Amino acid sequence: MQHPNNPLGPTNFFLTPQGATPTLFTIDNPPATVTRQGSVEDWTIQNQAMEDHAFHLHNLHFLLLAKNGVPVPRDQQQYRDVVDLPFWDGVSAYPNVTVRMDFRGADVGDLIYECDYLFHADFGMRAIARVLPKREEDN
Repeated sequence: MQHPNNPLGPTNFFLTPQGATPTLFTIDNPPATVTRQGSVEDWTIQNQAMEDHAFHLHNLHFLLLAKNGVPVPRDQQQYRDVVDLPFWDGVSAYPNVTVRMDFRGADVGDLIYECDYLFHADFGMRAIARVLPKREEDN
């Protein structure tokens, strides 16, 4: 499916949870992932494309835990809102990072995550993470 505003024609970009159908982003899409305020999740993000991408999440910082399955030493771990994912060479394992998402803060609602290269994001490489309010029974 071609994004209607893409001047390059059939070039499209996707940011898709594992097992889901790749879908071009529109603001009307349902959330690609749903979590709850108060949760802490480890996400592994892979780059399955033959070009660089930069994963970015709005409104939340994440802790970089590992690159390509190799743990980042604790004294080198840092909080980020963007992490680079180099291109896949077509032969090796997909480049990947593991990050810890901490949803224990005040943010509730829809958070956009995307490739931070705006051309990629503008042509479909975005998705929504919905953070539901904390349940009373979780207090």
